[in-house]
Order: sequence, then structure tokens, then C-alpha cells
Amino acid sequence: MKEGIFYMEKLKMAVVGVGTIGAFHARVLNEADNAELCAVCDLNIELAKKAAKQYGCKCYTNIDDLAKDKEIKAVIICVPDNFHCETAEKLAKAGKHILIEKPIAKTVEEANRIENVCRESGVRLMVAHTTAFLPHIKIAKEKYSAGEIGEAVQLDFKHQSTWQIGEFLKGRDSMMFYLGVHDIYSIQLITGKRIIKVYSQKVQKISKHSEDCIITLFEMDSGAIGTLNISWDLPSSYPVDCFSFVINGTKGILVNDNHTSGIKVFNEDYRIYDMLVQYEMDNKIHGALPAEDSHFASCILSNSEFNVKTEDAIDAVRIIEGIFKSLETGMPAEILR
Repeated sequence: MKEGIFYMEKLKMAVVGVGTIGAFHARVLNEADNAELCAVCDLNIELAKKAAKQYGCKCYTNIDDLAKDKEIKAVIICVPDNFHCETAEKLAKAGKHILIEKPIAKTVEEANRIENVCRESGVRLMVAHTTAFLPHIKIAKEKYSAGEIGEAVQLDFKHQSTWQIGEFLKGRDSMMFYLGVHDIYSIQLITGKRIIKVYSQKVQKISKHSEDCIITLFEMDSGAIGTLNISWDLPSSYPVDCFSFVINGTKGILVNDNHTSGIKVFNEDYRIYDMLVQYEMDNKIHGALPAEDSHFASCILSNSEFNVKTEDAIDAVRIIEGIFKSLETGMPAEILR
């Protein structure tokens, strides 16, 4: 124990799916003060063995075998979105508390199934909406809730990434689930209001597999209107995702632009270290995702409430379904709850 620091009991956890984001969660758990990485699980035996060797934990390649491990009390599910429901159902029935990567599922029907099986199995469920732990989102929510800009009149949210992501995914995932779900969740989190209608259009000129950009006009239950610009049309040379928003209120304006939030290194390989998202310092990962994992473990150990509500995570999927409906029909879509 380090002098002057009290460490609580550690929650024994496993990571299911150790691809890009799962490998990141595995490292975070290995460094955590209130969680212990006991096992990793992946159908790709090489990935599973590599992570297990790196962190000195157990290795599984079958979810049923992991489910039988009595030592493991909670899991982080990082498998592809299409397998969220099946994986969550098996692990919930085995009595494992669940932190599941966003989106909770690809459909509202599957999201409800996940929520129901967790409730029926007596386990707790949290969706990994990392935006709830981003400093600029938390501050924006606090400032808006305090009435510093009055009531929202008009909102503009933009989230752009490089076109290589869409090509890498080869149509396996939509930009709305990969990127847009963050922004939809953030809009409603910051304002405390619901999106009730969407009208969306798309364009495809770069990607062979998916849209390059989806722009949505939305209306909120407060009467505010806004635009949501989601795309992966930036060149690979662009050094950072563009995540920005402007909220015009009756008494002021709230502005976020992540281009100025990091430490930049100018050399042959231009790099930016985003201090508002996550970064490495003293050989340890800091930022929103470690805060998210720590919050989950802390709430399980202390039986306290999560700050990410499952109903809000499901609602984000509901709105994406509305966007898809609008794209299909060419007409506005009501968000029915």
C-alpha cells in the first residue's frame, strides 16, 4: 500500500473481447486501484493468449467456460455490437455484473432483452458511455444545469473521423453506432431534454462500404432544434478526430472544440495527446475510460448508483433507429417511447 492512499477491496473482473478497445480496458483494469484483471476471453486464441501473458491472468476462448469461473464477479463486454445481446445474456445468467461497451445493442429490442435478463438475474448493468466521464461534457452539463446560458434554442454537434475507419469496418458497423451514439447521448445528457423528431440525409462518395456523412436535423421536447453532423470523411493525415459542439441559449452560448485540448508534438509523425480524453503519464493511462472503469468497480463494491442510466443508453439506440428510418423513407421520423 502506498503511503497516504487507501485502497478498497478490488473487484475481480474479466474482459470479453480483447481487440482494440478490449485490449485498452484490459490494460486499464491491470492498472486500477479498485479492480483486478483476473481473465480475458476472445475467440481469437492468439489475441487471448497475448493479453493473458501480458497481464498474467487467465485465458479463455469460450464464453461458457468464462461464465463458470466463480472467481470473476464482473465483466467488461467488448465484442462486436452484433454479439452484445447473446454475450450479455449468458454472462448475466451466470451471475456476472456487466459493463458493456456502447452501443448497448444494435436494436432497441435487443437492448431491452439485455436490461431484462440482468434484472431477472440479479446482476447490475452499466453501458460504457465514456462521454459521461469526459471533462468537457461534465462541465458543459454542470454549466447548462446551473442556467448559465439559459434554455437551449439551437444546437450544433459535429463528430468526424478518418475515412479509413469506415473502410476497415467494411460495412460491419454504421458511423451512427461507432461515432454518433456518443453525440446523441451527450446532447440529452447535457440538456436533460429528449430528442423527439429527426430528419436525416446521407452522402457516399469516398467509401466503398458505407456512407461518408450523415447529417440530421433534430427537434427536442423543449422546442429547441439542432443539427448532428456525423462522418468519417477526413483524410488519414488529419491528426485527430473532430468533436465539437455549440449550444445557443436564451442567455448565452456554450462552445466546445477539442482541437485545442491536447499536447502536440511536431516531428515526422505528428502526434496529439488529448488531455481531455485519455493520455499516458508515468507509464499509466489516465482520462475518461479509466474513470469509467473505476466508477463501475466502485459502484459494484459499494452498491451505489451508476451515473450512466441504462434507459438513456437505450434511448440513444432508439434515436439512431429513427435516423435510419428517416434515411430509408426520406421523411422526418418521430422518436416513439
